[in-house]
Amino acid sequence: MSVELIDESDSVPSTPSLPSTPKESSELAIEHSPPLHAEPPPCKPEATAPQPSTHSFHDTLRHAHELLNQNSFSDADHLLAPLLAAQHWCVDALLLAGLVARWQQQPQQAFDYFKRALYVAPECWPAHFYQAELLRQGELPDNPTQRQRGYAAVVRLLETSPKATGALQAISPPLPPGDACFLAQRYLDEQTAIQGVG
Repeated sequence: MSVELIDESDSVPSTPSLPSTPKESSELAIEHSPPLHAEPPPCKPEATAPQPSTHSFHDTLRHAHELLNQNSFSDADHLLAPLLAAQHWCVDALLLAGLVARWQQQPQQAFDYFKRALYVAPECWPAHFYQAELLRQGELPDNPTQRQRGYAAVVRLLETSPKATGALQAISPPLPPGDACFLAQRYLDEQTAIQGVG
């Protein structure tokens, strides 16, 4: 019986050592492998296979902008959805999505897209301008203070840098900077005149 115990004790150390080696190697693999639910970095849409390259990402943005200019709002929206899924903080895509939502009679969604664009790039004067326009034109309940701040930001940004792109990288501003500055200043002057009369 003592012989059997010795045989069992001899086999016991070898049994645990076999599973511990794979366990250790699997632990190392887990430590050095990326997390299962990791998202690709926001600036690299090509990080995962189904995402477009940066070049095609910008080409798609430009195409969506052309569709918007042709009043093909649903087609532009269809192109923008996967771009925003790939880079949900892309200023160009957020601005275009806001404009598409506005022309599709979804002012609150448009306002939210412009707000996200401004969160990423406070210098995005087109987002300031179109957010203020939603309020001025009654597409959303008017908030004179917020509207004034939006137009004032446009004037401030464009007087400082008259040819500023508004942090847009792939598309040109939907409204020429000089026109936006002129209109924003005009709307500010009108508001001042109204407040002076009242």
